[in-house]
Amino acid sequence: MRPDLFLRAAELESTISDLIAAADEGYLPLVDDPGVPVAYLEEPGRRIGVLIAAGNPRNALARAVIIDAATAVANTPGGGALLIGVEDSTGQIIGTELDDEYLVRGVKRARITAHANVHEVCGQRVVSLVIAPSRLPLSNSHGVVTWRVGGEEKITDRFTWWQAHGDSAEFDPMAAPSDASLEDARGEALVIARGLRPRLAKMSPQMFIRHIGAVHANGRLSQAGKLLLCPLGFAAVAVEVDDTTITPDPNMSVLEQLKFVESHLNHLAPQAPVTAYHEALLNGLVHRDWSVEEPTVITFAEHALIVTSPGGFHGDVTPETAVGRHDAKSPALTDLFRELHLLDKQVSGINRMVYRMIFAGYAPPTLIEVPYGAGLGVQCIFDTGRRDDSMVDIVRDIVPADRAFDHRLALLLYYLRRHPTITARRAAELLSVSEQDAWEALRAATQTSCGGKQLVVVADGHATADAQLLAVQPELPFVMNPALSF
Repeated sequence: MRPDLFLRAAELESTISDLIAAADEGYLPLVDDPGVPVAYLEEPGRRIGVLIAAGNPRNALARAVIIDAATAVANTPGGGALLIGVEDSTGQIIGTELDDEYLVRGVKRARITAHANVHEVCGQRVVSLVIAPSRLPLSNSHGVVTWRVGGEEKITDRFTWWQAHGDSAEFDPMAAPSDASLEDARGEALVIARGLRPRLAKMSPQMFIRHIGAVHANGRLSQAGKLLLCPLGFAAVAVEVDDTTITPDPNMSVLEQLKFVESHLNHLAPQAPVTAYHEALLNGLVHRDWSVEEPTVITFAEHALIVTSPGGFHGDVTPETAVGRHDAKSPALTDLFRELHLLDKQVSGINRMVYRMIFAGYAPPTLIEVPYGAGLGVQCIFDTGRRDDSMVDIVRDIVPADRAFDHRLALLLYYLRRHPTITARRAAELLSVSEQDAWEALRAATQTSCGGKQLVVVADGHATADAQLLAVQPELPFVMNPALSF
């Protein structure tokens, strides 16, 4: 975390302590100063008329509402805090039984950086959630970008968000204004961009680039906008097949070069999930080092496809943690790709590659760091040499059907096809998550059926009194259901 964010968190903790210290007869003082970034939030769903229902440590509906509120705080310059268990209009202390770790896990899944503290106020349990500012605009569960202004939650747009977060350019060069304007954009690049967002077809070009967050108030494109829409000057992508290298016109924009290479990818790719290869290409472009002119290279080899991009892993991402960690090298470029619907806003590209490969019967992609050019590069290797047709049969009959888009289930099944059992402790390593999150993934797997039968079960001889598997048991072994004939 940046040093200024540590100081900000300390200031918020101090403000929360002052508010709690001022509690009187079951009420906290109202926060009348719009400059104080602390908001009260009563735990949703507890009111039944004038009655206040008992709390639930794992109230999923309440957590979903709190995540939306936390998203607005994260979008606010400087971040802020939520004090959960306090009625916002009066300051009445209602209390909350929500488990603080359960709450933080949900918030972090929404790509919000936060930590929670539990307080006792007038004999009631209250949870404070201290939230760091996001590095890019976050949409809530309704697909809307909101933030807190003057003590209230309000809707904003990407253009306004990036202007308010102008200091992001200090940490992300792609967020800075460039020397290019809309007039410098290539016509074909604009056609491609607008084609990716057909619902915005009636917008003028000026309003369109504002909507996607590619322009500054001075009329200049952001560096990310210039990259995608203006002549690049070098081939950023290339395809190697046999002894031939295919490259786009270097004067094309990145969007045009991407379209050029994707057309060849669709034509040349073997009978394997081409969508996974597209994800690898997009991932390579978004997270590559744009300060060098080496291309992101797609290499067709025998029974394999390899995507190599300049620039090593970013932040705390490693080959072992890539599935569970998501750290955008350039938030501005990532946000622009997402707003053009090239990237999913909720699921990482690596996770999509994982479930698409595994559920098509292939091994998950391998990610490694390699020497490339004058520095490092990241390789994503797809092995298409062997195919497990049983996985295709399994995913065809999975219920709920949406579990076919769950990378956690895909990795668990891939592991269990090759090992007799798996525990939460081993699953945590496999998924690069905490044991609690791994346990939740295993619980979800036991609640998934195939051909009318439970897909994953507790191993014979290891019966547990906790039939719903609510408490984490790190060494409890799980197996593929022996009743399934795969």
